[in-house]
Amino acid sequence: MIAYESHSYKLPEFSAQLYLFVYIICFLSLLSGLSQAQSGLRSVHTFYSNQLEKDWIYTLYLPAGYDSSSVSNYSVLYLLHGSGGDEHAWDYIFPLLDSLIDNHIIPPTITI
Repeated sequence: MIAYESHSYKLPEFSAQLYLFVYIICFLSLLSGLSQAQSGLRSVHTFYSNQLEKDWIYTLYLPAGYDSSSVSNYSVLYLLHGSGGDEHAWDYIFPLLDSLIDNHIIPPTITI
């Protein structure tokens, strides 16, 4: 007989809240039968980090209809992928953002 020691892992509080938020939004979007949304614009950019002493790559998402010359204010959502991810770690969330914005569930949001 082999006995295995059980382990419990606790996510940092902010991570658990974010995962819960994403799951709730996904569930609600399935229930509401959201229409096919207009896609926002995604682009990959780089900046140099003096602290890390290297280039850092990130994805910028601009909602459909974004106008940089407009006086409109946009919410900004910062998605951090952690040390094991890359700039594509959150790619799966952009179609969800498109649907939520297009169906007026959330306001147009810039995501980095």
